Order: sequence, then structure tokens, then C-alpha cells
Amino acid sequence: MRFLATFCVGVTILTMGCMTSPPPDSPQRINVKIKVDKINKTTKIKKVTAWRKDSVEFQAEDGLVTIIIPDRDLIVEQAPKGAYQDFGDWFALKLNENESAVIVVPENFPDNRHDASKKREIWYLVICGEGADAYPGEQESPPKMIVPPRR
Repeated sequence: MRFLATFCVGVTILTMGCMTSPPPDSPQRINVKIKVDKINKTTKIKKVTAWRKDSVEFQAEDGLVTIIIPDRDLIVEQAPKGAYQDFGDWFALKLNENESAVIVVPENFPDNRHDASKKREIWYLVICGEGADAYPGEQESPPKMIVPPRR
């Protein structure tokens, strides 16, 4: 009986910990710093959770960074001149050292097309450096942005 009670409490705590927190009261800006490592060629990129109306600022540190995002519903709010290229279903941001670009998750960002109660995951590609010295940024290989379902 004691085991069953302990098990139930553990499952409850685990379930509560996995639940998505409510959206913030006001839009947030999430910073994603991408540091080019010219020696070890490893760059960890954090997973991003962005609610509708939030913005994500990508910042290139110590070298050129190219970000390719396969989602036409995100909005590029700010990018250096010539850094943004729109390819229809996807777009690319090419940021020189110390440059940044901001994308926004619009309020009307579509729900998960298979189940509106589930999050949207946008897997994107980051290429650090250029030419023969280029390498992919990693973490979840490729990195991702998560947009929680509407509440």
C-alpha cells in the first residue's frame, strides 16, 4: 500500500512537471546567442519555447552564422540589410559577426496541423562559419523552436 501511495505521488509530480506553463502576461524576447567555435567546431544551440507574440533574437558571435528556418508563418521583424532571404516555404538569415536578427511568432500562428492541443515544433538549421571551415550548430541536431498550443 505504501508503495502504491508513493508511486501515485511520484506520477502526479512528474505529470505536473511536464505540463506546459501558461503564456507570459506580456510578449517576451528570447535571446539565442550562436557562438562560432573556429577551433573545436562545436556550437550548442538551446531549444527555444516561444509563445504567440514572442520574439526570438538570433545573435552571431565570433563569426558568420547562417540560419535556415522552414516555416513561412514566422515573421522576420528585424535583420541587417541583405541578411534576410525569403524562399517561399522557408527563409534564411545570414548574420555576420556581432549581427542579430529578430523573428516574431505572430498571434495568428497556426496550431499543430495534426492536433491543435499539441505544440508546434519547428526544426531549423544553423551553419556556423563559412566555406571549408563551416560546420552545423547542434543541440537536438538540428535545433528547434517550440510553439505551445493556444490556451
